[in-house]
Amino acid sequence: MWERRNQRYSCQGLKRNIPEVAMPTTAPIASIVGAMQVQQALLFLHGKPGLLNPGEKVFLGLNPWMAFKVQIQRQETCIVHDMNLAPTISVNYDENLTVQKILENLEKDGFTEPLLWLRNEVIDSMQCLNQNCGYQERVNTPLRQFSEE
Repeated sequence: MWERRNQRYSCQGLKRNIPEVAMPTTAPIASIVGAMQVQQALLFLHGKPGLLNPGEKVFLGLNPWMAFKVQIQRQETCIVHDMNLAPTISVNYDENLTVQKILENLEKDGFTEPLLWLRNEVIDSMQCLNQNCGYQERVNTPLRQFSEE
């Protein structure tokens, strides 16, 4: 059993003759690709130039180091080749608005029963329960960091 467990297999379970000093590349490639995706998202959100165009593909390799961009041939069945990244709806945002006011504005703009879903509940502030104290402190901390006691 241990002999089989110690043999080297590929991600698909195929036995491979990989030397013991082989360098894993999945984690570094995944990290680099993730960083590239974040960069593309930030460029898009801030309206900066440098975005990949629809139909472009980036190839990345680590051994030897290489990176290049190609234009993929257009196919009629491709749903993203001519993708438009421009938002179809523009919502006015003001950081001073309350959640209730944002939802009311969305209703006025034609969204029926808008819903705001927060992935993480956040504690905005904590206040002393002693009536004579009244001390309050802004914490802006996720609820999961506090015990339920």
